[in-house]
Amino acid sequence: TSAGTVLERRVAEARVAGENQVLREKLGVGAGKAVKGAEAKALKAEVDNALSSLMAAHQVKPGGTQKAPSKEELVAAENEVLRRHVQRKGMDGASLSREIEAAQRTAEEAAAARAIQEEEVAAANDVMRQQLQEKGVDMA
Repeated sequence: TSAGTVLERRVAEARVAGENQVLREKLGVGAGKAVKGAEAKALKAEVDNALSSLMAAHQVKPGGTQKAPSKEELVAAENEVLRRHVQRKGMDGASLSREIEAAQRTAEEAAAARAIQEEEVAAANDVMRQQLQEKGVDMA
């Protein structure tokens, strides 16, 4: 895969992760928090059902191949359920959207910075490897 494709995938994953973080905070079901109460258990069941449906949809592709859903697809499916629950609670959609967009921007910038840093490290490694080979160092 090209560096651009890797960066695009990471940024897309970061976008859905940023949205997920805001939605979970609004619902009080942040990562690592125990699921308590009937409402939270219903939410968890609905998320589990959405993820199961997504997994089932990916099981058989034309030609009989199996393709697992991407991390981005899984989080996006969860986000759809969370967003419905947030809207049911009557939270202001405009301020929620602004909060989600801010979280997405922050997550995207961090993902892009990490990807660029990894590219720079890989390029530096390639240069060092080339120099060692020119000096006759066996890389095997």
